[in-house]
Formats: sequence, C-alpha cells, structure tokens
Amino acid sequence: MKDIIFFSIVILLCSSSCCLMTEYEDVTSDREYADLIGKSYLTLNEMYLTGVTMERNYEKILHHYAFSDFKFGGPEVLSRDMLPAYTIVTITNIWRNTDCSPRTKEVVFKIPSTERFDDAPIFFDFKEFVNKGDKYFEPI
Repeated sequence: MKDIIFFSIVILLCSSSCCLMTEYEDVTSDREYADLIGKSYLTLNEMYLTGVTMERNYEKILHHYAFSDFKFGGPEVLSRDMLPAYTIVTITNIWRNTDCSPRTKEVVFKIPSTERFDDAPIFFDFKEFVNKGDKYFEPI
C-alpha cells in the first residue's frame, strides 16, 4: 500500500511539474484562426501585463507576459505593468502547448504603440478569448 501511495505521489508531482516549462507550437496558419490573425482590438479596461518565467527553479528568464484583468503573484512573476483601458492590441499568433494536458492555446498579442513588451510574447488564454473576449476587448 505504501508503494502505491508513493508511486501516486511521484506521478502527481511529475505530471504537475512537467507543465512548468511549457513548450509551444505556432498554429497560426491553421484555417480556423485565419479570421483572428492581424485583427486589432481596444482593451475595454485596465489590464495587467505580468512578466512570467517558466523555469523550474524560477530563474529570472522572461518567457512571456500574461495578459489579465487580475493581479497574481508568486516566484514565477518577474514584473507587472498596468496597460491603460482603450489601448490598441493586435493578434499576431495562436500558440498551442505541446507538453501539457489538456493542450491549451494562447492568443499572442502585440501592442503597436510601444516596443516595451517586444522582448517576449503577450499571452491571453484562447478559450477565455473565444468565450468571454467581449468582456475585455472590442474589435476595431
């Protein structure tokens, strides 16, 4: 019984930690995303751009910015900026993770008015964008 519990814990730890350093593939060219790519939006509210590392030891290497309407913290957070409401953002790519389950997708944005965030992709959860995007963005 102890062996089963130990093995279960090891599997749980391995499966949860394997998604810490996520790899992505660019699926922008898939037909289903054709209407999104290059489309610009206005942000409807102030939004956080949180610089995040995905390194297992939380090394200070920026992997992406998380675009959200809430503040989160933890050792993975490297920076936090506030993007004003009515900022223009443009969808440049759709990325899908290749090593986690479920295989989530990210909308990748660019902010044309600044180069400040060009050092890493700006992610917004694809499912959230499809289901509740009108809460955060207005097409222009």
